[in-house]
Amino acid sequence: MRRKVIVWCFLCCLILNSCEMTEKNKKNMWWYERCVGIEQDIPEVQKNTDVIVGIIDSGIKIDLEDISDSVYINQQEIENNGIDDDMNGYVDDVNGWNFYDNSNEIFTTYSSDYHGTMLAGIISGKKYGVSSRVKYLPLKCFRGTEGGVDDIIRAIEYGYDLGVRIFNCSWDMEIYNKELEECIRKYSDAIFVCASGKKGENLDQESIYPACFEADNIICVGALDSSNEIQEFSGYGSKVDIYAPGEEIYCLMPDDTYVYSEGSSLATALVTATIAYDWSVNGEKTCSDVKKELKKYSVENENILILDAKKYILKIEED
Repeated sequence: MRRKVIVWCFLCCLILNSCEMTEKNKKNMWWYERCVGIEQDIPEVQKNTDVIVGIIDSGIKIDLEDISDSVYINQQEIENNGIDDDMNGYVDDVNGWNFYDNSNEIFTTYSSDYHGTMLAGIISGKKYGVSSRVKYLPLKCFRGTEGGVDDIIRAIEYGYDLGVRIFNCSWDMEIYNKELEECIRKYSDAIFVCASGKKGENLDQESIYPACFEADNIICVGALDSSNEIQEFSGYGSKVDIYAPGEEIYCLMPDDTYVYSEGSSLATALVTATIAYDWSVNGEKTCSDVKKELKKYSVENENILILDAKKYILKIEED
């Protein structure tokens, strides 16, 4: 019988309001220049599309125009023939797997799967994502705020076998789980980019997981507001490796509209996408090297590191 734990995957972000993007309000998107729209600065010859991000989250509406071209396709599987063609234990897993329901139905309902859709848009969206060249693999483990640790572990194992070496974890839970920590440590050559939570707590005093597991391949991400201050609901402290924009982020929704949202979930996705895009340009790196480069090429403000995707990918040092 599958064990259930509450993982607050959706409460790491807050939807603010729906809004149509215009050139006028695009200029007011303080985070846009820092993290999005940098592909034009990368020579075409340097790009490759072999990097896959595993999104451990809710489901994803993969047929939306903004993200449909970036979803991972399992070339060893024939769609909807009812046969496990690649003999990996998952029938018709052409675009990932729904571990919560144990099916290949990646998207079920708007209310339970908008969060994963938002993350996919940030990571790989054509319009307001970091890079549409980065492929994403849907690993649906949650419905609402509920998900099983066993499902998360299976998702990691599944994604790793398909070539994922960077996992986005825009969720947290307050209960320590030894099996999940051991799983993350087992796949030491993969990077797990994890949200710092949504309670505004010092993570040196109040641990949340997986961000606070004792594992060298975890990058913990905090959220910033538009004033470059730590966002009200973001975790903070020495366990946070990097901060990224987490306020007024323009996000894709399952009904093909966009909303402004905030939270460490979104900051986490921006960091994940930046690392993945850097790998596609400059080659894959260890988590240790990624942390060193984040420190070297990010902006430091009042003893916290702030992501600047352009500087990180183009390796532009501060004067």
